[in-house]
Amino acid sequence: MSLKYKNESNKNRANNFQDNKVGPEIPNPEEVYNPKYHKPTNYVYNDMFNPSDDEKNMAMFTHLAGFAMFVFPAGGSIIGPLIMWLTQREKSEFIDIHGKAALNFQISFMIYYILSVILLFISFGLLFFIPMIVGLVHIIYIILMSVKAKNGEEASCPLSFRFLK
Repeated sequence: MSLKYKNESNKNRANNFQDNKVGPEIPNPEEVYNPKYHKPTNYVYNDMFNPSDDEKNMAMFTHLAGFAMFVFPAGGSIIGPLIMWLTQREKSEFIDIHGKAALNFQISFMIYYILSVILLFISFGLLFFIPMIVGLVHIIYIILMSVKAKNGEEASCPLSFRFLK
């Protein structure tokens, strides 16, 4: 006895059901966790992601290149980490992560500087301390992120936006 189906798709569904092809496949446990694609976040890198001393130093210098703002005030804080990141990002994933974090941080603080100067002019100088506070926080976080890079930790700054991912 053969069944009659209203359309071809119902017939295909019935055939798939009979062949036990309906429903999700159960993944192989070895394929579920692949360390190549699962990267740690916000903690010290484990043995799988253990950067060498050279990688730690380059990541630290990428953050310290933000002090180029004292040499080139207009955009120097972005140019220094950008040059370091562009020249070193292919050598290590650790340097690539820290280079992106340094650039995101410097671009964010450039925006904070611009906003603080706008507030300074709008308030006719009454909020003169805002650019100084932004500058002080900027210097402190450059040092903190450099220390994190030297210790082999992932760079994270709560005050920076993620422009580069």
